[in-house]
Amino acid sequence: MTCLIWKACVSRRLMAIMLGFAGFLGTVSLAFSATINVAPKNEGRDEGLTIQQALRLARPGDTIALAPGTYMQDFRSVRDGELGNPITIEGSLASVVKGGGQARIVEVNHSYIELRNFTIDGHFESANTKKSYRDKLLYVIGNTPGKALTGLRVLGMNIRNAGGECVRLRYQARQNEIAYSRISSCGRFDFSFNDGGKNGEGIYIGTAPEQLGGRGAPDGAIDHSDGNRIHDNVIATAGNECVDIKEGSSGNIVEKNSCTGQKDPNSGGFDSRGNGNVFRYNLVYDVVGAGVRLGGDEETDGINNDVYGNTFRNVGVGLIRAQRAPQGKICENISQDNKVISTNSIGKTLHPTGPCDGPKPTADLRTKSMVATNQTKMAKKVEKGDKPLSCGSSVAGCVIGRLEGDDRNRIKIVDASDVVLRGHHLILADATGPDGKNVPLKPLAGKLVRIEYTSIEKKRFAGARIIEVVN
Repeated sequence: MTCLIWKACVSRRLMAIMLGFAGFLGTVSLAFSATINVAPKNEGRDEGLTIQQALRLARPGDTIALAPGTYMQDFRSVRDGELGNPITIEGSLASVVKGGGQARIVEVNHSYIELRNFTIDGHFESANTKKSYRDKLLYVIGNTPGKALTGLRVLGMNIRNAGGECVRLRYQARQNEIAYSRISSCGRFDFSFNDGGKNGEGIYIGTAPEQLGGRGAPDGAIDHSDGNRIHDNVIATAGNECVDIKEGSSGNIVEKNSCTGQKDPNSGGFDSRGNGNVFRYNLVYDVVGAGVRLGGDEETDGINNDVYGNTFRNVGVGLIRAQRAPQGKICENISQDNKVISTNSIGKTLHPTGPCDGPKPTADLRTKSMVATNQTKMAKKVEKGDKPLSCGSSVAGCVIGRLEGDDRNRIKIVDASDVVLRGHHLILADATGPDGKNVPLKPLAGKLVRIEYTSIEKKRFAGARIIEVVN
C-alpha cells in the first residue's frame, strides 16, 4: 500500500506468514512496517510532513527517511520502538537538521530509537555570533521516573556546532550506542564567546550531582547512566572533553575513538567522575588538559576506572591525571611527544605505559559490579545506621550532608527525609545550633552534619539548625 504526498510518502508493506494449518483452518499473522519519506519545506511545497509529524505516525519497525536538504526544524521522540523493531530516522549527510528555535534540536525520551547517517548542525545562520548557535544538538533523557532509556543507536552521524555540549545522555540512559560518527565544534558559548563557563563536551554521560532533578529530569534520583558504548567516532570538540562521564554512571565503554581539540587545562580529552568505566584503544592528541582525567566530587567517586591500550600524543598535562584512588587497569598506553606521563594527587605513582598485570577485566563484569556498588553507595555513607531519617515536628525536613568548605558553603546531601534531595548540592548560608545561637560554618568544612530546616528556596536552606556533627 502506497500513499503519495508532495513531500511525504508513507509506504507500508504487508507481510503475511502462515503459522499453522489444521483441516480447513489456517492461521495468518500480519506484520506491518512503514517508510515515511520527508523532505525539507524550503522548496515551496508545504503539503508534506515535518519530521515531528512523521514521528507521530511512526510505529515500532518504521523508518523515517530524510531527503537531502536543510531542515529548520526541532523534533522530539514520541513513543518507544521495540527490541529488534526500532523507530529509525535516517538520511544522508546532506540531510542537515538545523533546528527551529528550541535550545535542543533533537530530543530523545524513548527507548529503541535509531538515528542514522544525517547531519545535526547547530550553526543555523551565516553570522558567527553567540545568537547564531543552538545550545544542545542531541539531548537524550528519560522522562519516566525510575525507567531506563535503552536501545538508542546513533550511527554514522555528523553532529556539529553546539553552543553547549554536542550530545548528552542522562537520566538512566543505559546500554545505548554512539558509533561511526563525527562530533565537532562543541561549546561555542564558552570557548568562542567567553561566556564564563567550561561547557562544551562532545558526549556528556550522566548528571552532575548539583544538577540532579533539574533540566527535564522526572525526579532527583542518582543518575545511573550505565553500560553505554561509545566507539569508532571522530571527536574534535574545540571545547571541552570528548567524553565526560559524571558521578553515578558506571560500566560505560569508550573505545576506538579519535579525540582532539580539548581546551580546558583542568580536565582532559576523556574524563570519568563515575566509577568502573573503561577507556581503551583510543587516540588522544593535541589536547590542552590531560589525556584522561579521573576523579569525582567525593573520595568514592571516579574510582576503579580502566585506561589501557590508548595512544596519547601531544597532551598538555600528562597522559593520566588521577585525583582519586584506587583505579583499575592503567597500563599499556603509548606515549608520543608528551612532556609529562602522569599527574596525580593520590599519593601513588602511576605507570600508564607499563605492562598490565594479569587479565584485563571484562566490561560485563565491571558493569555488574559497579552498578551494584553505586546502588548501595549512598546508604554506606550515612553513619547513623539504617533507620529512616526523622525530623522534629516543628520543621519541614532534615538532611545529613557534608560541608564542602567552599565560598558558597555548599553541602553535599547524602541522606534526607525528602529522598529527592539525596545526592544534591545545596547552599547553607547560615545556621544556628540547638541552643539557637549562630554556628560558624568554616570550621565544619569536610564534616558530616545533621540539619533541620523550615524550607528550601532557590537551593538555599532557610531556618537551618545544625542538630549534631556526625563526624
